[in-house]
Amino acid sequence: MKTEISHIPLAKKGAKVKVKIELSSEIDITPFVARQRANIFLLTHLGNLVSAGEPKLSITEGRLRWVVPVFYTIPKHSSTQVGELAMDVKIGEIILSESNPSSMNEIENHVEALYQSANSGAAL
Repeated sequence: MKTEISHIPLAKKGAKVKVKIELSSEIDITPFVARQRANIFLLTHLGNLVSAGEPKLSITEGRLRWVVPVFYTIPKHSSTQVGELAMDVKIGEIILSESNPSSMNEIENHVEALYQSANSGAAL
């Protein structure tokens, strides 16, 4: 969910605007635990070359979520972000419908494409 504000009456150029958003929620899953859970999920579904990055707190549909970046790493070469997992801050459940991409197949396809492009440039 993207939040936009429109029709702000500004009297002059350079006017100061203050926007305050308040949301209250309990966070039972720490960033450390969120990353651990994401890593277990990724290892179980995609293997050991895909890992979780540092979670960021996000507001989605009026709820707090951890957004955990997903990285594909080619040993001794590079690490590339291939997606983001959304996670409930209260119970630690991964919510694929709010993730980007929103399915494991899409993440797997992106990883496969990166793997193929890395191997096509490698000398045999």
